[in-house]
Amino acid sequence: MAELAAIALAGNILQFLEVGIKLTRTATRAYQSTDGFIKEDRDFLADTERSRKLACLIQQNQWTPEEHYESRLDDSLMETANICEAYASELVTLLDSMRLKSGGFRGLQSIKISMLRQFKARDVRNLEVKMIAARDNLMLALISTSYVQQSSALSAIRQLKQQGAVLEANTTSKLESIENLIQGVASIDSDGATTMITHLDNLATEAKQVKRQHKLLKTLRFPTIRQRHSAIMEHHKATFQWIFTSTETGFGEWLESGGGFFWVKGKAGSGKSTLMKFLATHVETEIRLKTWGKGQKVITASHFFWNAGTPMQKSLTGLFQTILYQVVKVCPELIDMVIECRKDPSDLMLVEPWDDDELRIAFQRLSSLESLPLHFCFFIDGLDEYTAGKQRYTGTFEELLAPLRVLASSPSIKLCVSSRPWNSFDKEFGRLEWKLQLEDLTREDIRSYVTEQLGANQKFQELSNNNLQCSEIPETIVQRAQGVFLWVFLVTE
Repeated sequence: MAELAAIALAGNILQFLEVGIKLTRTATRAYQSTDGFIKEDRDFLADTERSRKLACLIQQNQWTPEEHYESRLDDSLMETANICEAYASELVTLLDSMRLKSGGFRGLQSIKISMLRQFKARDVRNLEVKMIAARDNLMLALISTSYVQQSSALSAIRQLKQQGAVLEANTTSKLESIENLIQGVASIDSDGATTMITHLDNLATEAKQVKRQHKLLKTLRFPTIRQRHSAIMEHHKATFQWIFTSTETGFGEWLESGGGFFWVKGKAGSGKSTLMKFLATHVETEIRLKTWGKGQKVITASHFFWNAGTPMQKSLTGLFQTILYQVVKVCPELIDMVIECRKDPSDLMLVEPWDDDELRIAFQRLSSLESLPLHFCFFIDGLDEYTAGKQRYTGTFEELLAPLRVLASSPSIKLCVSSRPWNSFDKEFGRLEWKLQLEDLTREDIRSYVTEQLGANQKFQELSNNNLQCSEIPETIVQRAQGVFLWVFLVTE
């Protein structure tokens, strides 16, 4: 973001020059005053520190020749930055020589300093004139290069917006704020320049963070990250509404006040994935989780294992990257935490791909974010479809359950998981307070679905009018389904 760095540098230079001019004028008033001498010294001390810091910022904002060329920054601006570096040293040396030191005879020091100030009054006035000239030159340089800088900066911001749309990053409003300010730079006068560019300086820092966020998201995203979620059938409009209010399942209560795991178990084809997609995206889930969060930000994320899919769709690597991707997408304050889990801290550009150990550490570290006001609720579907990325799995699912246990141990994290009622999962979740057997609860959903589907079928209606026994078909389907929604779908089709 060299274009925005140029604006940031200009902001620091303007701040430095304004402080320097203020200091020299304050010094002049002190020379002419016979009282309030110590108060002026205290003001000098505070402003000197500020000028030191601004001088450091100017030095830190120097960039390489490649970046200079890339930003097409006018040489006048770079020259002003170098001049300010020299002025910083001159100003700090001058002010340090004209303030009271701690200890010693303050009366004698005051007389000595007073005489020194009279002697150096011309130096102070000359420095003020030079700083005013530098400020005016800076404004002229900014005006002369404003069009090029605006175009470059706007192009960079718009490119970030396009990346954000592809990565589904929650950064659009922030980038639009920066874009609007950049468009206004050319029309400001010298009086408003410092305020505007200082604001842009802060936003430029945010833009760099956005670019860093996009870079991290690219390393976590994989081509099939949403394929399984998109392939799952949408719920029928009359189904699953009961889950939020049913005292039998307790799911609504778990969302609002429960913790740890909630286990959705069911036969193959009973609609577990459809239910999990429904829960992960329903507004009622969000509303009830806000009660649990007690004013803190609640982040939801989901992953859907699929044993018929790619290795990433049935492995821990896919789980880790999917959850971390969704979390970082809406919570950029976690960027540093995730990047710190890299084995090579010097890989700031994230060139090397993630390995499973790095991902596991980052995934499990979500459970120890006590310093951040965050709560997490994760929906993980199809634990039984996990195969460690292989064609056939012969393990005990322990490597899958272990990192989930770590998360569930945190009071700020809860997980809703689904699976078939296999031994490994029954052993892990069977004694939980929070669980449901899906096929025991969907009879009315199936009845509503069958009635609507057959009722909308003209041929079935004609057959029913001629044969009264046809009216028994819907109930027969409900009884024989035994909670297997997939069978019902195939029969009605």
